[in-house]
Amino acid sequence: MESLSGAAMPFDNEKLDYKRRVPRYLALCFVCLALLASVGGAVGVGCVNASTGSRPAPEFDGEWPNVPKTFKGDDFVALSRALSVEQGEFEPLAAYTKKIRGIAEQKERYVFLLDAGTGKLPNFGVKYDPSKEVFEIKVTAGWDSTMLLAQGENSRYAYGTTNAFGTSTRVVDMAVDKYSIRLLNESLNAVTPTDRPLFEGTLKSPLAEAPSLKGRIRFLLVAKVVPGPAGSTKAYAKSLEGNPYYSREFFLTDATTANPVNLNEYTHFLNTRLEAIWVYDEQTGAVLRKVTFAENDGAIAQARQALAEGKYYTAEALISKLPKDSPVVKKIRDEINAMRLENADDENRRAAEDRKNERLRVHGPEPDPVVTKRFIQRLVPTLIEGPTEIVAAAPPVRALSTINGELRAVWQVRVEVKNKRDQTMSHLYVYLKYDEIIGYDLI
Repeated sequence: MESLSGAAMPFDNEKLDYKRRVPRYLALCFVCLALLASVGGAVGVGCVNASTGSRPAPEFDGEWPNVPKTFKGDDFVALSRALSVEQGEFEPLAAYTKKIRGIAEQKERYVFLLDAGTGKLPNFGVKYDPSKEVFEIKVTAGWDSTMLLAQGENSRYAYGTTNAFGTSTRVVDMAVDKYSIRLLNESLNAVTPTDRPLFEGTLKSPLAEAPSLKGRIRFLLVAKVVPGPAGSTKAYAKSLEGNPYYSREFFLTDATTANPVNLNEYTHFLNTRLEAIWVYDEQTGAVLRKVTFAENDGAIAQARQALAEGKYYTAEALISKLPKDSPVVKKIRDEINAMRLENADDENRRAAEDRKNERLRVHGPEPDPVVTKRFIQRLVPTLIEGPTEIVAAAPPVRALSTINGELRAVWQVRVEVKNKRDQTMSHLYVYLKYDEIIGYDLI
């Protein structure tokens, strides 16, 4: 390049080369970044996310001693909303059902992390007892086997109004969404007058550390989303055709002078089979308590098998630790009691037969009364002189008697004999075995 005066400008050529090289360098950088992103995506969990600089959350492991801080669990509200979608106007029912099933079963099991410290989840209780220096942990199911996992306001607005008596007030219209699970575990599903505990336990904590720990206690629920019954048929409830995983209910509380709030409650239910509840420390991740429910359903299946085989004692042992108010447990217990009554006569007969066999083994069969009488009539004249009369003879009884120096199990017959000559009475004890007299005593 030349200047207007014709003099050479060597630095201008270097600038031009630099300007040409910059786009090439930038393009090469973009290619490298794209390659790194593709490699990171292929490797998965072990790679750092290029956009956020953080590692992807780990998959849930039921054997964790500590819950990783990067584990966030599944979004229960988002899942409920996804399953609450209604069938489209131009959507075939089969296609809608398939879509809903795909959403519900996209994971074999879901894990929900809950902060019960806010006090908004009444099914999860954490209370400290300073006298014992322990936290009392309690997880309950509602009277209809439901558990509230999340809730929040949907909308709120206020307006002024005047009643028929001229009283003016400001009324608040509020809509609240509640998100719950419905327990379909055979061992947990029950309708009871009040809430019932699913898990109760204690955590030791020094008084000085208790306030801090209470703010860190969290709950982890493991559950499967499963198809269930259609739900309530009441006017305020709604089940969606072709969607066996979800139902919802609506309640309206009208405003009053004392409580000027119109409350609209929408409760969303997911049908689930609860597998486990964990209590853990959010800061350290340490699992403090763990209870599983899968064994309960397994125990029920084993109890049913034992009943089918007539082993009601085994069935009773299997259900002894299960919730007594569960309908399926009550039904199994009723079947056990019915089987016990049905077999009681058989057991009594078997016991009587066993006792009889034992007597036969030790004492031999009971002597024949005709043969016994004949033996005694022949024996008495040889023992007592003169005319005699057998006044009475008692029925044979089992006894132990020494015969020829040997203690033997025998049948004993007690006979009252009268001497007609001098009117004296004698007691004769006759010992028999297998219809034979093997000894006697005359008193």
